[in-house]
Amino acid sequence: MRSSFCVRGRRGFTLIELLVVIAIIAVLIALLLPAVQSAREAARRSQCVNNMKQIGLGLHNYHSTHNVFPPGRMTPDIIKNGVPNIVGPTSYSLTNAPYSPGTWTGIYSVHCHILPFMEQVNAFNALNFAGPNLGQLQDASGNVVSPNYTTYTMTAGAFLCPSDPNTSNGPGGENNYRANFGGSTPYAGGSIRPDNTPRPGSDNGTFTYGPGIGIAQITDGTSGTAMFAEHTKGSAKFNQVGDKSDVVFLPNGTVSISWNAQTDADAFMTVCNTQFPASSFFYQAGRYVASPGFGLQFSDGWGYAWYVATLYNHVAPPNWVGYDCGLGSSIIDTPSEHGIVAARSAHPGGANSLFADGSVKFVKASVGVPVWRALGTRAGGEVVSADQY
Repeated sequence: MRSSFCVRGRRGFTLIELLVVIAIIAVLIALLLPAVQSAREAARRSQCVNNMKQIGLGLHNYHSTHNVFPPGRMTPDIIKNGVPNIVGPTSYSLTNAPYSPGTWTGIYSVHCHILPFMEQVNAFNALNFAGPNLGQLQDASGNVVSPNYTTYTMTAGAFLCPSDPNTSNGPGGENNYRANFGGSTPYAGGSIRPDNTPRPGSDNGTFTYGPGIGIAQITDGTSGTAMFAEHTKGSAKFNQVGDKSDVVFLPNGTVSISWNAQTDADAFMTVCNTQFPASSFFYQAGRYVASPGFGLQFSDGWGYAWYVATLYNHVAPPNWVGYDCGLGSSIIDTPSEHGIVAARSAHPGGANSLFADGSVKFVKASVGVPVWRALGTRAGGEVVSADQY
């Protein structure tokens, strides 16, 4: 007897079923992707906090050795042919500050001083504090002109926040962490441009133009005084508006300058927040970018005590909606020039700040301006509670 059986053909997915499956997968990805991105940002932010804690340890180890924190910017600003020159901007080019005997500039940053306390001994040993600190690394022919070229091409990961996308990976020692150079004034410790004589009253940050500040001089308390904050690097967009961290320069005369720091700060904020920047844009804040068309190689990274490189102030709150802006030269390179350089980060909602007690706190972008300015002064007598920021 022959057995017989019936073989049924396999039935495939219908178009509707495929579309339903694809839609479900798309929904799951849409739900999962923000969680993955959030987890990655949390890891990057954690690394950023750890970097700032290491800077805090370096600062306090420096203080243990020298009884003061490093200077925000050394004095005199520039020595030419053996003679201190306190009038006029500090030149960053080989032409005006040649590497020759009797020439020296004081634009060595806080970061330079704490390198040996942050396991960056090799970078520190390669620094030459005896000569001019040139922002120009190479000339148009590719010749190295900076005596500190070796150090500045050692890009220290300790000074980079992984959340900031504006990292070139090029030479120049890029930087995301800035020293507090002023609590409530845009004047940064100098007199009135172009006189760079330190002016008492405007040097109220934890780092100043001149001698280092000791813990005893931080009378507002170490837990309520900011030392460092994050700052995003420039956009690398040449001569055009990039992001808010690009330093924008307003035409001279736009802001009426008096010596009422509070009034001037508020007026300056209004101008930088409401008036379209009409002068020029400095696109390489905190980073290396080659100058297009010139063949020159400049750095504005961790080695330079400039607002555009390693300094910030507390005039405007973190991540504020206005532009970082200034009056004066193209890189705000004299202590007496007027600028607003706010703390900025790529983290949503605010920026990390290192306080004088070594703690790192996330300060919300919604913090009140008076509170933020109070956190920036070392001896203003303000009382600020933790729930205010």
